[in-house]
Amino acid sequence: MSLKGSFLLTNAGGKFILFLLFILIGYIGVLILSVLSIFLYASITGSGPISYSDFMNQADILLAINSASSVLTFLLPSLITAYLISPTPSGYLSSNSFSPSFILPLTMLSAIIVMPFTSLVATWNDAIHFPEWMSFIETALRDQQKMLADMTAKLTVMDNISRLFIVLFCIAVVPAICEEFFFRGFLQRFIQEITNKKHLAVWITAAIFSAIHFEFFAFIPRLLLGAWLGYLLLFTRSIWISVAAHFTNNATFVILLYLQQHGILGKEVEQIGTGDTLWVSYAAFFLFLGLQWVVQRQAIKE
Repeated sequence: MSLKGSFLLTNAGGKFILFLLFILIGYIGVLILSVLSIFLYASITGSGPISYSDFMNQADILLAINSASSVLTFLLPSLITAYLISPTPSGYLSSNSFSPSFILPLTMLSAIIVMPFTSLVATWNDAIHFPEWMSFIETALRDQQKMLADMTAKLTVMDNISRLFIVLFCIAVVPAICEEFFFRGFLQRFIQEITNKKHLAVWITAAIFSAIHFEFFAFIPRLLLGAWLGYLLLFTRSIWISVAAHFTNNATFVILLYLQQHGILGKEVEQIGTGDTLWVSYAAFFLFLGLQWVVQRQAIKE
């Protein structure tokens, strides 16, 4: 007996609890995997018991765990829940169609073009300061963000081209697929079903997407990114377009970082779109809007 669609008639609350249950199981799996990784590392290296701080310096292991975590807590809960609550899970997740037109390259180009404007918004977001009586909260949030930035820096040290491809896979490919199926494929669709408001679903999902990254001083640019990815799904009705946009965004960051690490690009590239080149950010934004208009028009035709 197939379990496909077996929870189709379950109310929205029951479906969401089912979704949360699979997420919880995924987190338990990540915890078990992390503990096993510590013991396995100690066994292979013959180093005996390893401290948490030493383990957190093992970039290869952390990349593998992060990728496994994305699969276990984002991708699998979405796939399994969609399978159980819908007779057509691929249709529910919008993964059964892929636009054959030039929407894909236009979308990927858009993700690159808009980056100066995104960086400008990130600068504005980072300039936010809390009132004096809330300074302890601001300090805690900035410390949290610095810790995540330091961790990212450890994970993205790329000494050679093979390392670049490993980091691209773990930082761009895996998150793009797993997060898009989770946020746009399942969560946005689910919220739209219970609210019957597609725009509200896009923005609620984008807010959750941004918040889950635990970077308050990068919340706004990630919120806007999430909203764009949500609207791409609405326009094209294909999760793969959102996946491609998400991948391009992350991959561009990784490639620019690689070029900086090898002295091909300087740090000044990060300042493009600010200061004397502020006009670049606004030009990028309006060009991005023009490309999205083309994407939307093409999607309507298809």
